[in-house]
Amino acid sequence: MAVKLERLLNNMVVRTASQFSLYILDHFWKKEDKLVVFTGLDGKWYTDNSRYLFEHCLRNNPNDLKFVWVTRNQDLIDRMERDPDMAGRFLHQYSPLGIMTLLRAKVVVHAFLTYDLPIIFSRRTTTLQLWHGIPIKAIGIRENKRSPINNRFKRLQMDVQHTYWMAISETDKRTTMLCTGLPEDRVLVTGYPRNDRLVRDDRKTSGPPDKLASKVILYAPTWRPEKAASMFPFPDMDMEELERLLEEFDACLLLRGHYRDDLAVREGNAGKLGKKGRIMMANRDLVEDVQELLPQVDVLVSDYSGIWVDYLLLDRPMIFVPYDLEEYAKSPGLMYDFNEVTPGPKVSDFHGFMAALRECLRSPARYQEERRQTRKMFHAYEDGRAGERIYEIISKHA
Repeated sequence: MAVKLERLLNNMVVRTASQFSLYILDHFWKKEDKLVVFTGLDGKWYTDNSRYLFEHCLRNNPNDLKFVWVTRNQDLIDRMERDPDMAGRFLHQYSPLGIMTLLRAKVVVHAFLTYDLPIIFSRRTTTLQLWHGIPIKAIGIRENKRSPINNRFKRLQMDVQHTYWMAISETDKRTTMLCTGLPEDRVLVTGYPRNDRLVRDDRKTSGPPDKLASKVILYAPTWRPEKAASMFPFPDMDMEELERLLEEFDACLLLRGHYRDDLAVREGNAGKLGKKGRIMMANRDLVEDVQELLPQVDVLVSDYSGIWVDYLLLDRPMIFVPYDLEEYAKSPGLMYDFNEVTPGPKVSDFHGFMAALRECLRSPARYQEERRQTRKMFHAYEDGRAGERIYEIISKHA
């Protein structure tokens, strides 16, 4: 029944009508004290800030709050039912019980926008937006492609859907206010729960199923609205030369597309690439949550993604490949001067990429002062206690 309802609600008109109907119901539905409901990205994934905050709350719950996760991913529900610590906590969000649980919730926690949940909540429900990456690129009402009418609607949506929005620093808070139109008292500097682990843990053993090399390089570009990101956007690309460098340093190169990128679908099961087996995919089907992987990574290669802002907490080398910077700056737009805030080499061809990679592997302390300055700008906290701060906010409203 839940799956059939989900298919019906995939129609945008029907979905909007149902959200509005549930919005009306939310004004009158009896709320249950101490009930807190979580969901993940797109209402499907058990990853990112929602997951890490959920698990923190389950471990540290002095106020005896009740935590439930709603999802439209039946496989996730089935998997969690096999875990004694999680059984009974995961509900299908389109089931009658899932809908009623959302309507009864005093607090709802999520990490994306209206795609996460089937309800637009009234002011009787406190909603916490954790988000899933600081806005280096323009989002919300700052996206360049939006029309004035579209922007007015987006501003209204931001105001209605979010009681509070979490930020990681005063710099991030100001940017978030610009992107959402939310007032200062509704954007709270807490840090991200997913980064608590990066601060506390130096290196983990999780990752792709293959044995990792002594050095791990991760290439993780952001999502492009119009087309898939190009992993090797170099006209002079030489895969064999890249593999020789990886062999020289006993390194492997992991490629990870953005979760919304077609690349993840097309190449997610590609396994090892190239002739030497040192280049491999590390998409969601192999590593569900990139935060599990970051502590292993010795060099990060990225672009306008918020992943490198998290990675600053590890103080390790980064390489930037802004091959479409001019185009991206026009749409969706950027919130910062890219060259000013990125603490690492920017490369535009294969020769430059190889030189930067070699330097990062040989001299990881290069750009360390630049990383320190950027980390100071973007991270108000490095204490691994974001989960505690947000738990206290939840407790006040539950």
